[in-house]
Amino acid sequence: MGNVNFHVRIRFEDEVCWIARIKRLNASTPPGSVRDYMISSEAATYKFLNTTTIPAPHLFDFACGAESPTGFGYILMEEVPGVPFSSLSPTLEQSRKVLEQLASVYDELEQHPFELMGSLTNTDDDTDGHIIGPLANELLADISSTGRDLIGPFTSSQAYYEAMIQRILNMIADGQLYPLWAVDAWLIHRFLLDLVPRLKECTPFASAGGDRNEKFFLRHADDKGDHILVDDDFNITGIIDWEWAYTAPRSEAFSSPMAFWDVAGFFDGRNDLSDDEQQLATLLDAVSSARGAAKDGLGRVNACDREDKWESLKEEFASRTNVTIFPNGHLVSRVSDYIIYSVEAETIGRVVAQFGPSTKQGAIVGGQTSCKAPEVAAFEKYLPDDVEIVSCHSLHGPNVDPRGQPLVGDLFVSTLYPWSDQFSSSQVLIKHRASQESFDLVERILSCFNSKLVHLSADAHDRITADTQAVTHAAFLSMGTAWCANSQFPWEIARYVGGIENVKINVTLRIYSSKWHVYAGLAILNPAAKAQIRQYAESVTDLFKLMLGGHREQFEKRVKTAGEAVFGNAEAQDQKQTETKGDNLLLNDEVLDRFSLGKLPQERMPNNHLSLLAIVDCWWKLGISPYDHMICSTPLFRLWLGVTEYLFRKPGLLDEVIRTAIEDDTFRSDDLEFTFAARGWSDCVSFGDFASYRDRFEGIQRFFAPRFPEATRVGNEMIKTILESQREP
Repeated sequence: MGNVNFHVRIRFEDEVCWIARIKRLNASTPPGSVRDYMISSEAATYKFLNTTTIPAPHLFDFACGAESPTGFGYILMEEVPGVPFSSLSPTLEQSRKVLEQLASVYDELEQHPFELMGSLTNTDDDTDGHIIGPLANELLADISSTGRDLIGPFTSSQAYYEAMIQRILNMIADGQLYPLWAVDAWLIHRFLLDLVPRLKECTPFASAGGDRNEKFFLRHADDKGDHILVDDDFNITGIIDWEWAYTAPRSEAFSSPMAFWDVAGFFDGRNDLSDDEQQLATLLDAVSSARGAAKDGLGRVNACDREDKWESLKEEFASRTNVTIFPNGHLVSRVSDYIIYSVEAETIGRVVAQFGPSTKQGAIVGGQTSCKAPEVAAFEKYLPDDVEIVSCHSLHGPNVDPRGQPLVGDLFVSTLYPWSDQFSSSQVLIKHRASQESFDLVERILSCFNSKLVHLSADAHDRITADTQAVTHAAFLSMGTAWCANSQFPWEIARYVGGIENVKINVTLRIYSSKWHVYAGLAILNPAAKAQIRQYAESVTDLFKLMLGGHREQFEKRVKTAGEAVFGNAEAQDQKQTETKGDNLLLNDEVLDRFSLGKLPQERMPNNHLSLLAIVDCWWKLGISPYDHMICSTPLFRLWLGVTEYLFRKPGLLDEVIRTAIEDDTFRSDDLEFTFAARGWSDCVSFGDFASYRDRFEGIQRFFAPRFPEATRVGNEMIKTILESQREP
């Protein structure tokens, strides 16, 4: 039983179950004519939905009270299996799975536009047709009048908003609504009515052609989360309770269900979109782009994994009618027009050698590795000459919103030209085996990410990737190794809680919660990365020796010389900020303190921040300006640059760090392990030893694993908050 309806289960001898949905009668029940219209509208909505792919209950019969042989109105429908999504506590992965399916539901609804705004109702004849009638909402029914007084239908959303608010004002005036605070309610709604004409300035009420061109789409009106039924694997089994459904403008019809709002935050005064809402927006963009690609003849997706995963992958994508799972890469390559190799950089050569010769004539091939040198070499060696090569690399992890993040497009050729000054770092295109038409096609397909597309050559990509990621990864890997060697969970130690320490901990755990090969390929296969990681280890060692020897004057001179070379003086630093288009890289303790895995101490403990000092020293020794490649920087790099710049642009804090490094031995044992760790990772990378890299990585990963879920949640929130503060207004 719900608040408005009784539900009676009807079980047949063959175990088939129906649901009889019957209106409840109580003090708030609207007049019979309104109840009958509500039943007719809900039935018409199910009839319509049953002609689509949306998993709504199948309608068997209905009757309004005035004509029902039972004396009361009812709807007979299929009983849908599953439990309400709102009754569960899903993980991030399970919520995303539901959101992906919901995006498909919205996509289906978008294929059925209506000319009027209102609710579906049945035609007067005996056909299964439907028309758009008044809004089926008893809350807007004026029961003081005779008969059924509902509003609508409307030809524009502006007319709807004006009529709805005016109806509420009338019902407040005669005591039907808000009788205890009528004056306040009336003034609020009068204010809203005055705002409606101004909404045209920020809301697409209609297209440029006028209201007559505005389209409307069916919207569920009670989307608290109990309307979505899911099975044990979080597959949507049905969307129920379509009472009150109505056609709405696009901006309203495809907004997030209430189930995914940050309701608590809203009542605390925050009006930000929740993570789920932003995820749904991203998914809707992807679905829209996919449909656009389908119009271009690219609607089908062919995919494969290892052959031992074929059956499980087929089962996982069984509901995706446009996805075909093949047993191996040969079958995918033979029938696909655009092929992406999403494999580790270590194995790209072996995989392309196996499946590349099967590539369809004239196809476009690309890869997603973080190191392009081995990828390009494999493509050129093993792909047929008639294949075009266009590749890409998303410079962020899977849990980062891709909107606005760099997406590097590499147009590869049989003969790669060296990088030279005549090419712009943001617009490099070298055509030899890829036509402009093919490149434009790939660019259109990847546009669903809403990322910033950067055009580079393979050589430039690898050099810039090394500049923005290699040393950053080495620092975080070394911190995790040192804490593991000391059997420390740093968030349990007061000196590692708060401010910059939160960045160190959250990002380190974020890296170790990922797959080892994500970082191994970049470090081992990229020659520029090897040199930078080796220099980082040397910088750590040199600074640590000066600390141990108490050589304050030498230590301070080296640190400040490096800072001056990388960041310049205060005037130069301000100019850098201007050149990076106002990116607010500076962070502060008040922001960073919010993202702690441990309890904040009453008094902050000074730290020598050896890991930060060594990064700036490394950049100085290699002549790297971290600002040169901001357009291709990852979220982690921008975050790490932010805390580093924060340290070096606050003279008082930098002097405190130098004093702590020389005079305070609290961190000596930690710094010793950190130095060993930096040298160990450098040796591992220099030897090109993937097995050793994996053993080191996964051993430390097991140590921190129990805290990954919480660290991932806090880390994602931290990165999201900081990146949003850095975006251009």
